[in-house]
Amino acid sequence: MSEDLKAPFPAFGGKGRAAALVWERFGTVVNYVEPFLFSAAVLLACPEDQRPRVETANDLNGFVSNFWRAIRADSEAVAREADYPVIETDLHARHRWLLARAKDLRERLDADPDYYDVKVAAWWVWGASAWIGSGWCESEKHRIRCQNQPPLLGAKGEGGACGTGIHATGMHKPSRQLPDLSTRQVGEGGGHKIGFGIHAASMREPSRQLPHLGGGDGSGHARVGFGVNSSTVRTRLHDLFAALSRRLRHTRIACGDWSRICTPAVTYRHGLTAVFLDPPYEGHEHLYGHKKGKGEDALSARVRAWAIEQGERKDMRIALCGYEGEHDMPATWECVAWKAKGGYGNQRSEGDNENAARERIYFSPACLRPGRDVGQLVFAGAR
Repeated sequence: MSEDLKAPFPAFGGKGRAAALVWERFGTVVNYVEPFLFSAAVLLACPEDQRPRVETANDLNGFVSNFWRAIRADSEAVAREADYPVIETDLHARHRWLLARAKDLRERLDADPDYYDVKVAAWWVWGASAWIGSGWCESEKHRIRCQNQPPLLGAKGEGGACGTGIHATGMHKPSRQLPDLSTRQVGEGGGHKIGFGIHAASMREPSRQLPHLGGGDGSGHARVGFGVNSSTVRTRLHDLFAALSRRLRHTRIACGDWSRICTPAVTYRHGLTAVFLDPPYEGHEHLYGHKKGKGEDALSARVRAWAIEQGERKDMRIALCGYEGEHDMPATWECVAWKAKGGYGNQRSEGDNENAARERIYFSPACLRPGRDVGQLVFAGAR
């Protein structure tokens, strides 16, 4: 399993393509803070030799925060629950079941920093990977509008690959941590029919390998995943979740308003701190569960104000994302243009998404400048 990790679900608005230029300007820091986590694309893309000593992430969406908490704490259990075929009736039933528990989930996540729900995490990522567009586990209004939403059944991804997220073709290949137990079938044209999504015959047939007849692994516990007597067929999904769990082992994951982890105690008091700000862009807050209060500035405007205020600190390296023209930043900030893959705009019938070319990231004065900063400043508390 490659350690080139990414979220196991479709992430519209993710910053994976920009992660390298972000870390190029953050450099090596003691502390990393990401108030709008969602797909964790930038956090997961941090080079191994730049890994911060302290990492704190947050997301207002309880389903997102719960998923990452559960993955970190018990990836094997989440993988077992999530490794399930796409069935349309189940998609709608699970959607309603999850929505009915949304409020209680948020309250429990807020009250207990160690709380997580494996079943909620697994069913949420399972549905997020099968749902088309927006509406998955959102408000009552979205539930009514999307109640007849079919699962994602068409070709998707590079080369017409079937499925996204945990339902992608590659996720249903055998685990690389076990022998290859798949069954190859010869098609009419003489080719091999293997790896055709989650409904491939090799995923549904019993293993042709003899079962493991040993008494266990020496610890007194039964071994799982050997031959036809295994309780579950291990796939690469298990490997991915385990790798994510290892990566996030020491990452603190909060659930609530973004400002809760942007205080001095969470940021610069740890030492040299990098803060990656990717708030919902102006006019798109509803897609991420944020609501604008009466007479209140847009969320992106409030985040921008905080970034400008803190941006003069020499022990803070801040990156703020937005569309071209959305943020009026001081001249001391560096503006970098990059092109996104597309997100929701890719679903337009004409296939043209002009917003993909409007992406900008603004970097505070303390950030490194490629070609200009040869070394890095050392501050008190830095390792």
